[in-house]
Amino acid sequence: MIGIGIVSTLAGPITASLAFALMIVAFSLVAVGFGLKYAR
Repeated sequence: MIGIGIVSTLAGPITASLAFALMIVAFSLVAVGFGLKYAR
């Protein structure tokens, strides 16, 4: 995984923070999806 320092250097700190926040949201949605699928 690319470090936040590299991303913030290339894209700017706000863009990097948004990118990592969106990635965390995406992973949590996938986890919720798997939880709902296998909870039954």
